[in-house]
Amino acid sequence: FLALSGACFGEGQVIDLPAGNIDITPTILKLFGHDISTEIDGRILIEALRIRDPQDEKTPEEITLSSTNQSGAVSHLNITRLGSTRYLNRAWVENA
Repeated sequence: FLALSGACFGEGQVIDLPAGNIDITPTILKLFGHDISTEIDGRILIEALRIRDPQDEKTPEEITLSSTNQSGAVSHLNITRLGSTRYLNRAWVENA
């Protein structure tokens, strides 16, 4: 859960895209007009801004990665990728 408040953010929005603490710094830097280094992790929370360029919005891609160990157990990671930022949605193991 992440809540944002202030004149720069839309009112009454519920956004289903993933977000995390890692996204706060790039979002604040954008609001203050600073250039955002490619060395900063996270992304600008474009969808939460009151004024935004639709060209900046990214389409989420959900991916499930799986791997089987020697005993036959299968480990799964379900992630969502937005641009270069990845969010872990769920991880689980299925025993053989």
